Amino acid sequence: MTLKALEEKYRERIDLLEKQRAKLAKKDTSLSILRLVLFVIMLICAIFLFQWKVLVGILFLYLSISAFYFIVKNHDSLRREKDVLDSLIHLNKAEILGLNNDYTSFKDGAVYTNDKHPFSMDLDLFGPKSLFQKVNRCASIFGENELAASFLQQDKIETIDAYQNAHQELDPEIEWRQRFFAIGMKSNKNQKQIDNILNWASSTKSFHLSTLWMILIPLLTIASFIYLCSSGNFNISWIAFIPTAFLTFKNAKRISEIQMDLTKHIDLLKTYSSLIQHIENKSFESKKLLDLQQVFLSDEHKASKHIKKLSFYLHQLDQRLNILTAIFNLIFLWDHIWVNKVHHWKLANSHKIEIWFKTMGKFEAINSYASLSYNHPTWNYPSINKENKFIAISIGHPLLHTKAMISNHFQTETKKHIKIITGSNMGGKSTFLRTIGINTVLCYAGAKVCAEKLNIPSLKIFTSMRTKDDLSDNTSSFYAELKRLKMVLDAVKVEDNVFFLLDEILKGTNTKDRHKGAKALILQLLKNKGAGLISTHDLELGKLEDDHGDQIENLCFEVETKGEELIFDYKLKKGVSKSFNATQLMKNIGIDL
Repeated sequence: MTLKALEEKYRERIDLLEKQRAKLAKKDTSLSILRLVLFVIMLICAIFLFQWKVLVGILFLYLSISAFYFIVKNHDSLRREKDVLDSLIHLNKAEILGLNNDYTSFKDGAVYTNDKHPFSMDLDLFGPKSLFQKVNRCASIFGENELAASFLQQDKIETIDAYQNAHQELDPEIEWRQRFFAIGMKSNKNQKQIDNILNWASSTKSFHLSTLWMILIPLLTIASFIYLCSSGNFNISWIAFIPTAFLTFKNAKRISEIQMDLTKHIDLLKTYSSLIQHIENKSFESKKLLDLQQVFLSDEHKASKHIKKLSFYLHQLDQRLNILTAIFNLIFLWDHIWVNKVHHWKLANSHKIEIWFKTMGKFEAINSYASLSYNHPTWNYPSINKENKFIAISIGHPLLHTKAMISNHFQTETKKHIKIITGSNMGGKSTFLRTIGINTVLCYAGAKVCAEKLNIPSLKIFTSMRTKDDLSDNTSSFYAELKRLKMVLDAVKVEDNVFFLLDEILKGTNTKDRHKGAKALILQLLKNKGAGLISTHDLELGKLEDDHGDQIENLCFEVETKGEELIFDYKLKKGVSKSFNATQLMKNIGIDL
């Protein structure tokens, strides 16, 4: 499928979704009017019946509220579906923008930036216009955490096949994938809110009233009230409610604390329940998806129902401040009923809730990679070898637009071998290093890569590209680079599969020291069986190939000059660069040479 065909597919979905939304909008308006009319009728009838007979009025109020609740519940379901359709329309519009390399509709994962990590800072994994923003189709923090972790891990080679199968299975399931994301698009992604739920679940602190009292006191209240009314003592019938009023007043503070702490999470729990239910109702074939799905189905009742029950209990508890609910509180101990249900839910499920949420997050990460696969039909799934060879056919940078991307063939040994890449400014050296790095990250995540073919061994990537000064640590950019290079040197001494990507090494010092230091670094890396790519403007380093031909190879990017115009082809070639463009670039900005 071409990009044009993909865009047309998304436009067709938008048209269909907008028609569905228009129908729901009409139903929404009709139900709103119906609710208003029924409420007015119910109120008038209740006032009349209370004036006639109080008991009949109470019974009518109870029955009518139950019926009205049923209507409201159905109306709320309709509105949630309308919200999902809104999210789906927004998503498909965002996907069209994404096909044109605009991913600003999706979160960029800047919070996961870590300049101490072996490679994440240098490979544009997080932040604006990053790989995370391109891939991210996660509806929850748990999904985003899992997606970020999949970028950073390098030690799960054995799981690549399982994840590739999972991504391939969900790739064509566009209806299921998009709805999964849309259900959670409006959920609150506040980490503090998530922490509150998990802290509550793991805490031993709780409150409840014994079951015996929960049965005896309401029965005593009802019996006393009926007795007093039937014996003609209606004026003092309020005495019957003293026990329930006493308990309600006595425990009001503790119940209020539970209500205030937990009921603000109702919407989030509803959303997570819906997301998990979407997973539970799907038939999967790949082992990875089936194993993850089983986490939600291992109990007698599905995980989504457990979470939905908790949100329902909290919603009922939150009604305690409603004036109508006060009637039920004085008869049936409404507050205590729902606090008890929350307590028993916690006893039965508190140890599972974090597992459920994290497993949901794993599905979201898989869903994100499946969407990436769908949006890039010309990309391919890579393979792993044990021959210490990095083989790439027509590999390109995943973050570049298809029209601007230039692909290259590349092959190298991944043990005791270094490619020295020279070239002029803006020639493509840094971009090529990142091309290799980002595609390797995608490979180990079990995702498609931007290449016709990619076959690599198990590697641990280390980079040194974007070093900068740190005033808070009294660190210059040169010293910051030295610290990165030390990280690489230390790694090759203890690991046998380090693959480094070093861009313009030792650029912060004079030419003589730079050449001397770079040469020593290269030889030391080789001595420790290191392998990787090093880009440089120092053409003298190209002479190292003469003495270490089996371990060092020169590659380059050239530029052609036509008058004052610079022509870049961004194609990788053998040998040392013979072209220079710094002078022309300086002239182009107005420096008179």
